[in-house]
Amino acid sequence: MRIRRTARGLSARLAAIALLPALGLLAFGGVTTSNRWHRAHGAAEASADLELLNDLMQLRLRLIFEQIPLRIVTDAAEYGFTTARAEMVFGFSFDDRVATARDETDGFVEQIGQRTDFTAETERLATLRAGIDAHDVNERDLRQGFQTLSSDVSHLAAEQLNKTRTAFTAIRGSQDLELAMSNLTQTYRLVEAAGQELPLLFDTYSSAFTNGSSETARSKLSQLSGWYLIAAEDLQATLSPTALASWALLRDDPNTQVFDKEVAAISVERPTSLELSDLGHLVSVATSGIERISLHLRVFDAVSADASAQIEAVKISATSDFVHSTLYIALFLVATLVMLFAVARSVLRPLQRLTRTAVGMSNGVLPTEKRTWRGPAEMQIVGGAFDSLVASLRVFDAQALALAQGRLDDPELQVELPGRLASSIHDTVQQLSQSMTARDDLHTRLIYEATHDNLTGIANRAAAMFALETMVIRRRSIGWMGAVLFIDLDDFKRANDAHGHQVGDAVLIEMARRLTGLDLIDGFVARLGGDEFLVISHGASQHEIEQLGEKIIGILSEQIEIRGRCVRVGASIGVALATAEETTSAELLRSADLAVYRAKALGRSRVVVFDEAMRREVGKRVEMEAALGLAIEREELHYELQPVWNPVNRQITGFEALVRWTTPEGRVVTPDEFIPLAESSGLVDLIDNYVMCRAMREIASWGDFTCREAHLAVNISGRHLLSREVVHDVQAALEQTGLEPHRLVLEITETVLVSDMVVACDHLFALRELGVRIAIDDFGSGYTSLGQLRLLPVDILKIDRAFITSLGTDSDDRLVRVLIEAAHGLDLSVVAEGVETMAQLQLLREMTCDAVQGHLLGAALAPADARNRLRLNRAEATMTNLAS
Repeated sequence: MRIRRTARGLSARLAAIALLPALGLLAFGGVTTSNRWHRAHGAAEASADLELLNDLMQLRLRLIFEQIPLRIVTDAAEYGFTTARAEMVFGFSFDDRVATARDETDGFVEQIGQRTDFTAETERLATLRAGIDAHDVNERDLRQGFQTLSSDVSHLAAEQLNKTRTAFTAIRGSQDLELAMSNLTQTYRLVEAAGQELPLLFDTYSSAFTNGSSETARSKLSQLSGWYLIAAEDLQATLSPTALASWALLRDDPNTQVFDKEVAAISVERPTSLELSDLGHLVSVATSGIERISLHLRVFDAVSADASAQIEAVKISATSDFVHSTLYIALFLVATLVMLFAVARSVLRPLQRLTRTAVGMSNGVLPTEKRTWRGPAEMQIVGGAFDSLVASLRVFDAQALALAQGRLDDPELQVELPGRLASSIHDTVQQLSQSMTARDDLHTRLIYEATHDNLTGIANRAAAMFALETMVIRRRSIGWMGAVLFIDLDDFKRANDAHGHQVGDAVLIEMARRLTGLDLIDGFVARLGGDEFLVISHGASQHEIEQLGEKIIGILSEQIEIRGRCVRVGASIGVALATAEETTSAELLRSADLAVYRAKALGRSRVVVFDEAMRREVGKRVEMEAALGLAIEREELHYELQPVWNPVNRQITGFEALVRWTTPEGRVVTPDEFIPLAESSGLVDLIDNYVMCRAMREIASWGDFTCREAHLAVNISGRHLLSREVVHDVQAALEQTGLEPHRLVLEITETVLVSDMVVACDHLFALRELGVRIAIDDFGSGYTSLGQLRLLPVDILKIDRAFITSLGTDSDDRLVRVLIEAAHGLDLSVVAEGVETMAQLQLLREMTCDAVQGHLLGAALAPADARNRLRLNRAEATMTNLAS
């Protein structure tokens, strides 16, 4: 029975082995069928995505149709036209147009809301309409409200377009489907552009009608129409006959031709101020623009229909493929089962004889000698093979044990086995031996690379931290005095920039060679990174450490000749002594870093030892930094406004916002104390935004005639200007406070331009695009030249008070006069800071300085006092004019 069960089990295993390929084919077929089902399902999803995209495009254009009549009514009322008179000019009822547009808009909003979350946009539209119906919305709010809604819908449409494109890609259709998707994307962009052109043209003429500036809207319109012409020509070559017919209807329509001709004329010549006689022409252009948008939508519908047809074809094809694949798999499975049953029966009896022999061997030990096998030739061959296999397995077991124990010279490994097995074992031994050797070599190399600098070959930062920790442990255990010398090369960046990185690398290698050449007993040298090195010394006194530092400075300051070039760099060294029991490796490194920072601040090429005075200073700095953070959270900071005066008529033209800090204890902390701390700790961005938003809101609230033209100057720190958030912060402040951009002046210092000119200029140009003005503060205290100012987006130059204080001497007078004349030659306004005497004011008048600041005419004031001072100044000027 056991032999029979064994034979049957063997037959079952053979059947299973035979079944594996069939199962593989079935798995492959299942995957293929699943893919075809997913493709059909994806085609259905792509069709639904396309329908939602169509609805969003329809809604986007319906918002334009709803916006235009409302803007006409609002503009008409603002410019003195009654609604009835405007309706007579335009030839239709605005209320009827708005009601029709709203009904169409609501229809698409309802359809979209059934497919996706559209709650926020629906509520925003309802709020805007409520304000319009209550006549509580001016022209600016109306334009911004519809612009925000249109932007939201456009954003959703763009996301839906990307989702549709992803669905198209997933279903892997034909080239016709890819072309339809490409045409759909391009047509979407053209319709978006057509939808933007009409409001831009309307803004251009609206500004011209009020004699305002239309350059921004006109510039955008010109760029958009130029792109439209190029994209339209590319699209026309790829459209299907149906879509091409809709495109031809669009291009040949008189309304399209009228509108395109008007856009082309505006792009060539800026419109002058308009009269009432021009309204008829504007009516025709506006009507043509609306009809042109509708025709664009028809083109989009045609292209969308082409894409839908391609998707439907993919869906039908994928569904058919899925059904056929399912049938084929079922038939293949039945045939495989029938074949396996027949094979199992045919091999079962021959295997029973072989099984009896195998079971006998499995019940005992391996035979020690060969046995004589009788029976069929096949059984004799199998029996002899069993004997040979047992002998080979015994030898192989002994050799494997020797290899496992690492006995590569064991005599057992020299025993050769017959046939390919001997060759395989020999190759295995060789491979294992080589692998063990390679493993040891790799281990050694990884340890070296983990602890050594790739460039210089000396110890790296990780090894340095381990050495520092070892020194601290030795200090605690046996009381040894240790010291850390933090070495920072002087002028390395200048040499690297001047001669190239290859020369810079050669300098670092030479510095490492010189440091390792020092006679350091029980010492350690490492490169921390960049141009920073570390030396650890054990058992030396502070005097000896300082002598060692001076010796290192002398060695590193010697001239280096690299590729025929003479390069010279110096070094500054900060020293931290491991004298306290609680000192850790991280504290030692930080103390040495602070000491080298002090060495550089004191003039470089010197040794500074971190002492208790520096420790107290660091502690005080940390305390003040924490206090400053709390002050920002508790809004203990406030600001004052210092007037900016016209030196000729002594009228106030604006104010500069100056931040102030008074602690709860009543202590006044000067800006010179906390601004540098804020710069280094990253809190300065919060301070800039705090002062900017509150001062802008204060100035914007001065809505009376005497105050509304006063400008506000706000200081932007160098760290904030180089931050990627600066443009967003200023734009958000303008939107939140409502201050006109041209009334805001952002003051920056020269030092930020020197630290990173490229990033600073990029951000300054972006800020200028918002409409604000840029001023260079404290000019003359840095390294910026007048020639560089010609390349910068700067409007105002503020001369440093040091130049104004020294007025009265011929040389300084000439210098200030040259600065003012050169700035005027660059179309820059000039503000003189620190005017304290009448003599200085008179000289600046003669030099035609545009504005002045200083205690002579007025110190910084609280916001309320500043407003009263401005009103009084304007009243005095009015009385003076009346008297004269």
